[in-house]
Amino acid sequence: FDGANWRTAGSGLPASPIIQLFVYNGTVYAATTNRIYELTSEDTWIIIKDGFKKINAFAVANFNDSEKIFWVGTDGDGLYSFTSGTEQVQNYLPDGPNGNSFKDMTVDHDGNLWCASAAVNGRGFYRWDGSHWTNYSREKNNIPSDNATSIAVDFANNLWVGTWGGGVIWRSPDDELRFYNAHTGHLAGIASDTNYAVISDIAVDHNGVVWMLNYGSRSGKALVAVNVVDADTQWVYFSDSDGIITNQLRRIFVDHQNRKWIGTEFEASSEVKGIIIYDDHNTPMDKSDDEVFYLTTNEGLESNAVKAMAEDSYGIVWICTLDGLNYYLDGTIGTRYGLLTNDVRSIAVDCQDNKWIATSSGVNILDADGYRWRYYTTSNSPLVSDDVTSIAIDGRSGYVYIGTSAGLSRLETPYIAPESNLSQLKVYPNPFEIPNPQTPLKIDNLAAQVSVNIYTPSGFLVKNIPQEQILGARIVWDGRNDRGDFVASGVYLIVATTPDGSTNVTKVAVIHR
Repeated sequence: FDGANWRTAGSGLPASPIIQLFVYNGTVYAATTNRIYELTSEDTWIIIKDGFKKINAFAVANFNDSEKIFWVGTDGDGLYSFTSGTEQVQNYLPDGPNGNSFKDMTVDHDGNLWCASAAVNGRGFYRWDGSHWTNYSREKNNIPSDNATSIAVDFANNLWVGTWGGGVIWRSPDDELRFYNAHTGHLAGIASDTNYAVISDIAVDHNGVVWMLNYGSRSGKALVAVNVVDADTQWVYFSDSDGIITNQLRRIFVDHQNRKWIGTEFEASSEVKGIIIYDDHNTPMDKSDDEVFYLTTNEGLESNAVKAMAEDSYGIVWICTLDGLNYYLDGTIGTRYGLLTNDVRSIAVDCQDNKWIATSSGVNILDADGYRWRYYTTSNSPLVSDDVTSIAIDGRSGYVYIGTSAGLSRLETPYIAPESNLSQLKVYPNPFEIPNPQTPLKIDNLAAQVSVNIYTPSGFLVKNIPQEQILGARIVWDGRNDRGDFVASGVYLIVATTPDGSTNVTKVAVIHR
């Protein structure tokens, strides 16, 4: 466009969309989906570099008068740079997840965090091992679908990933992948597409049986149980004749009695039918002794649309519905108020019975007493986004992973699952230098209901940490005594005691700088 008229800018460009135009020192460059072009003085476009997967952005810069540096940003393949007139291309791929979405998460037996991306516009699934990300996608691993909706780990540390349309993905600890879907005959497609097998949620019961929800199954067999001893053959299906009154099943969790709690459709639909409680009496392969119960608004639910469920150590089942938070105990349903919003996505319970609830307005934490609330949002914490989609808790480290639509946050908490006894009691660092607010002494591997006392070698008590102040398997000591003063340099005895009188003692050398 010369200010008055439009004309075609040269020849040689393909009919594919132009992602970006860039002018540098009077030369015009164009980026298509996978190529970079230059407009020559003869009014012809020439390819200066191709082979990119999906270009998002493009720029040119220079570090001296004779050398142009081209920078190409891609979708999912990192940043590329190359120099004019050379064949060499440098790729800069950050170590990170394949996307910013975290629909569901779980922690495996080795402490790895596994993440399902999203049901729509998903980016596969990813693993965080504490220092490095590994991504699994359709392009890289040939998985059936990138729309990963749910994720679970079985007793053998095999990973099960549910997808929206591609069935379920199985991954072994040695990284073998298997696919079970409509093509393999293990799952059913939806009414409008026989090959589009949707898995909306997955849970593992106390016997190691994997349960999954084949949402919208055209066969009506929407509840599926898999005996992981032989995952290729031992599949059992449950339908309306077994008490599964709808094929639109959304959520599943297993209570302490090994019953399966199933939340039905929560979108606007005639299939919003509350909760199905399925008790297979620990014999999923034998239906003759099975029992089914139902919970709806008739029994006290705030809504029949159930978004998430979890159980605490007292046997209270917490039910997040579209219209509020319910709890269920011994056949009675109650309501608890205080959520930032009823738009709930996920719920998890830590070892101290705090209920962590993911909502579109941040993280809601209901204390063990079931009454006091705490909240984390972008306004009072480094949370990456208020749009929280999932929460996973690693009881061995105390880490709480908070997945959002804009990335992942991790919170370090004292809520570490207690040990069965005190045999592994340890303290670190040792020696312990004070004052050092950045590195307190950690007293680790504590048992449940323990109290800790710190003594001098002569038996003088300098610090008492009562049971009610110990929230898990680990506590910290800043080197101060009960009066609030730093102790003197020397050797101190750390004595941990349980209510039944079991005791373990370890030592720490304190250096007062």
